[in-house]
Amino acid sequence: MTRALVTRPAEDAAEITKALEARGISVLAEPLLTIRPKDGISVDTNGVQALLFTSANGARAFASSSKTRDLPAFAVGDTTAETLAKLGFAKVESAKGDVEDLEKLVRRRLDPTRGKLLHAAGSTVAGDLAGRLTAVGFVVDRVPLYDSEPAEKLSDRARAEIAAGQIDWVLVFSPRTAAGFASVVERAGLADAVQMMTLVALSDAVAKAARLKFRQVAVAAEPTQAALLKTVDGLMAPKPPTTESRPVPPTPVPPQSRAPLFVAVAALVVAVIAGALAMKPRTVPVTSSAPANAPVAQTVDLSPLTQRIEAIESSLATLGQRLDGIAGQAREADAKADAATAAVARPGEAALTRPPVDLAPLEKRVTDLERSPVDLVPLEKRITDLERSPVDLAPLEQRLTGLERTLADVARRAASIAEAEKRLTEVERVARADRQVDTAAVTTLRLGEALSSGRPYKAELALLSRTPGIEAEIRTLQARAETGIPSRAALLERFPAVAAAAARNADRGDDAWSQMMAKARGLVQVRRMTPGEDLDGRLAQAELALKNGDLGRALVATERLPEGAAQAIAPWRADALARFEAERALDRISQALAAGAARAG
Repeated sequence: MTRALVTRPAEDAAEITKALEARGISVLAEPLLTIRPKDGISVDTNGVQALLFTSANGARAFASSSKTRDLPAFAVGDTTAETLAKLGFAKVESAKGDVEDLEKLVRRRLDPTRGKLLHAAGSTVAGDLAGRLTAVGFVVDRVPLYDSEPAEKLSDRARAEIAAGQIDWVLVFSPRTAAGFASVVERAGLADAVQMMTLVALSDAVAKAARLKFRQVAVAAEPTQAALLKTVDGLMAPKPPTTESRPVPPTPVPPQSRAPLFVAVAALVVAVIAGALAMKPRTVPVTSSAPANAPVAQTVDLSPLTQRIEAIESSLATLGQRLDGIAGQAREADAKADAATAAVARPGEAALTRPPVDLAPLEKRVTDLERSPVDLVPLEKRITDLERSPVDLAPLEQRLTGLERTLADVARRAASIAEAEKRLTEVERVARADRQVDTAAVTTLRLGEALSSGRPYKAELALLSRTPGIEAEIRTLQARAETGIPSRAALLERFPAVAAAAARNADRGDDAWSQMMAKARGLVQVRRMTPGEDLDGRLAQAELALKNGDLGRALVATERLPEGAAQAIAPWRADALARFEAERALDRISQALAAGAARAG
């Protein structure tokens, strides 16, 4: 039975423990954080439009300090959201992820002008939620409601089970807990023991904080308890030796890890060749069954056996060349994979780690082959005996047949190794392609957010520029990358003043009537707001299109205006056209990435 160490605080461990035990996994609870609510804190919710929670502990601490349950509550994940619902909060919404996902959810749902936000947290927090939201106009009060004290050492039971190799998995849910686990393990002198364990981490950041060497590292596809349990299910599922799963970042496979297989097979081939060379073709005297006083000298022709031995020697030489070629291809594949790994790494991201191919069955088969009885010394002794006594050739025939079978088995196993190498190369190629598509997709989302808000997007565009097939779109976006492009809301807000200026400038002329009309429009700004084909009508068409979200129609309505009006509206049209072209370029980038992901799959 699999044995798992759960490091969650005691208040949060019950649910995950129940889920693991339902899967037939034995659990040892080892809380590495102790939660201590602060006493005597009164939470003021006056002027607060919503509550933010980044942990179930924060939810429980707030419920103990305040009777407020009617404000909207936004939770970082489903576990925290479920805790809030059980505590009586009526309006709960989950970001189903991490602090960044919670920030995005708040920005979509709330307006900074409607009141401040209250973040119920601990003394130590992961991520800067308040800083992120403050940067986009929100006022956030972070109220520390509890302390979380890290464990200084492992419990006696945990220490004994880790030392005895009884723990198969350790489940870790936060970077702080991961770092704490590494510290208590090192203090106990058990860093070598955990190398036989699998780390199951809630996110890449958690896995990185663990810093120890593990037999395997499995990371949830998203930072939720449900996703982590899916990862556990994946670890429990039986897998064929050459089938790889994604997207768990594994422990890197050293380039030299396949060399012992070739060394073992080569050693076996050398042993077989040496034995075969020892079997010199000979003519052996055989005494007939006639009486002793009438001996008849005979000779036995061993040439058929000699031919078979020579055929074996030739096959062994060919096999040795094939094994040398496979070894060279393996080393070349390692070098190419390492170079490709370094090439696809992005700034601030961990380098791509190749998925491990399970070669343990092949190693065992080669080890068994090394131990199999291919001892040719008795055969040499029997050949010597042939020279001295009558010979029964049947046993020699049998042993030669066995040698031929052994040779065929070695050839089959060498072919299996070559096939494993081919599959590893294909897995590495697919992993690199997937990582490139994933990185580009995330960067595209960030670029879209920058465009929507009107902020500069130079950094996002620089990352995307490395993606092949979208060069024209990159050039389109490059012009405004450092300054950003006004948002649709900003363009709509500016338009009434721009339209009024266009109407005034259109009346300017040399005659007295035009000058009088221009002055009149300057004194009283009156503009017809119903669509039509004259200047006021076309400006009204443009404004209506903007309100309906149709930027393209607004640009068409403001084309080819009278000269004075065109000059007045030109700066606005330049911004609107840049916005229109940037959004189209972003759509084409998204389509190209989706097509690339489909081809890679």
